[in-house]
Amino acid sequence: MAADRGIDADDQDLIAAEPAKQHLEIVAVEGAVAPLCQKADGEPVATVRTMPTNAERCDAAMRYYLQRARNDTVWGWAMIHICAHGPLFGANTFTAAHQTIEAGIESGEFDVSDAQIGRDLVLGAAYAAMTNHLRNADAPIVDGLVSAYVLRGLGVTKERIARLVARDLPPIKLPPSELL
Repeated sequence: MAADRGIDADDQDLIAAEPAKQHLEIVAVEGAVAPLCQKADGEPVATVRTMPTNAERCDAAMRYYLQRARNDTVWGWAMIHICAHGPLFGANTFTAAHQTIEAGIESGEFDVSDAQIGRDLVLGAAYAAMTNHLRNADAPIVDGLVSAYVLRGLGVTKERIARLVARDLPPIKLPPSELL
């Protein structure tokens, strides 16, 4: 199935020629991978929530998702397809992103006027970067740059951004029952 390996030039021709058939394939894939995406959606969110600041949470969430999509393209394409039919990156991530931006605005950490705008900036940039990488595997790794520019757009200082994107992310810990 085309969605299992990502969309290439041949698949793009198929999409243009047979949009109804492709939609059915995407819906079928969505049903097959929804449990994978829902489970994976909660794992980074739980780890990110343990971080002490909103800027750290935004940086980590974007980098975790971009790294995961680069390392597991099937998961990455599943996330892209799920995003087409619901909240970006699933309901847990969508809500957590909004709450993080809202808390950052209230604490003065972020300088954006509206939590919805900030959430859309974070999720939209991560979605665009993920899509670009999945379509072009030779694209440079830009996780830190995407995070840096988004954080700058949220009003975080350049000095703080440099410290955030230079740090190693902690591993995402899975419960033993989730390990293969």
